[in-house]
Amino acid sequence: MTDIINTLAGIAAQDPLDKLRDHRAQAKDNAQLSFEALLEPAETGGFSHRDRYAVAAFTAGLLGAPAAEEFYRDLLRDEDEVASWEIAELLDEVLLELDSRSTVRGPYGTFESAALAAENVPGPWLSVEKKSSEVLGAQLAAGLEFAHLLVLHPRDSRPEHMALLLDAGWDEDSIVTLAQLVSFLNFQIRISTGLTALVHAPATTLPPVSDEPPEAGDGDGEATSARDSAASSKGGEALARVGERVSTYPGLTRPELFQQSGLGWVPWIPSPRRT
Repeated sequence: MTDIINTLAGIAAQDPLDKLRDHRAQAKDNAQLSFEALLEPAETGGFSHRDRYAVAAFTAGLLGAPAAEEFYRDLLRDEDEVASWEIAELLDEVLLELDSRSTVRGPYGTFESAALAAENVPGPWLSVEKKSSEVLGAQLAAGLEFAHLLVLHPRDSRPEHMALLLDAGWDEDSIVTLAQLVSFLNFQIRISTGLTALVHAPATTLPPVSDEPPEAGDGDGEATSARDSAASSKGGEALARVGERVSTYPGLTRPELFQQSGLGWVPWIPSPRRT
């Protein structure tokens, strides 16, 4: 199979950059194997190829990667052309809102610890409209909202978001695969974007990036707070419906500030079943 990262970066086989990647052959091979396992598995379970390609195209659009977005939308067109156009329209709406209501495209979010309040950054949330949900299906619509959360609101992740997915028809194994897929796409697109920059070899030097945290645009906080409250209410209702399928650990001791030492880890949903 064609190496997907090379395809996204515009690198031909045996190109000098392809040979450069061969110096890390295991990383190169594993990236390709991850694509095959997450996007083109022989057995899809409760997460169809159509929905995988839709999530991939949507995530690529959120990450500002037009080559990857078009690549995955092309795969989606082969499965469901109507869904492909709906994803494109949904992305147009989401990106327009991001650009009009915030000075940066994430990451946004509010830390649970009051000690980190100065680093909070409000930003738009996604709630897929009924029209789009009817075309894409309730399960995929919930998956797209979750992808938006992981890409733009990672620090806002809560057990309630697992409940929303379960409530929409996702099973535990598919939720884990969905999170892995979005994580992999972040990796894949960053690698291909860096390689694309090397392909074009820009001669200019970019100004240094500021270490200061981004500021939200004017007027963003009130609308974001309202949508955050609505999402929280919706998640709480879903959590009540799914019951013990999601663990919340209310008595867990959480650090107030960032830690250099190792931390324990507990899952919100069970680990995937091995077959």
